[in-house]
Amino acid sequence: VHSLVQRWATIHELSIQAAMNCDRDAARHALFLDPHVRDLYDIEPLLEDILAATRQWLPAKWFA
Repeated sequence: VHSLVQRWATIHELSIQAAMNCDRDAARHALFLDPHVRDLYDIEPLLEDILAATRQWLPAKWFA
């Protein structure tokens, strides 16, 4: 149970780091650890889809 909780805590920490710093690498790492992402080749397109869908609420730095 501890490893499962630790995994989700790490995903949340990376997601928060990504959000606070407009950090695509942290966002990619969070997606890499997410058990719902089954194919590593899906990470980059998934991140781009997420950013495009939420663009109106994100800082411009995400798209620089």
